[in-house]
Amino acid sequence: MICNTCGRQTQNEGANFCEYCGSSFRENRVMPDFVVSQNDEAGQHAEQQGGHSIAQETEKPVTFVQWLGVYALLFIPLFIPMVGWIIPLVLLFVWAFANNTPTTKKNWSRATLIFLLVYFIITVITVIRIMNTPIFQQFMRGTLGLSL
Repeated sequence: MICNTCGRQTQNEGANFCEYCGSSFRENRVMPDFVVSQNDEAGQHAEQQGGHSIAQETEKPVTFVQWLGVYALLFIPLFIPMVGWIIPLVLLFVWAFANNTPTTKKNWSRATLIFLLVYFIITVITVIRIMNTPIFQQFMRGTLGLSL
């Protein structure tokens, strides 16, 4: 078997990974002609309906440096007071619902938005419960009865 990445030949025909560079034989494997011809009509039908055919390449994963950039953008509120939180929120919505966003970043953005929504709801409920306590009510009236 010949590796598509480094070009070296491996003696083990049943190997999943190249012995020299470690790349996967199964990931970049070309489908046999008889399998492609059987699935050709189904693949064209899936593409017309917005699906993906079997012969399409897999997308490139989001790299480590790209993830560092994402987290750097999410720390903008620390440096821009008052409106800094809007930029990361807009970026999360764009990444979550844009068509050209990598799937991993899209799923991460959607999960982050759901987490932020749950966090916001829990925070609002907690603040309302604290505001309804008698101690907070006395504190707001200035009648805590503390003597200095």
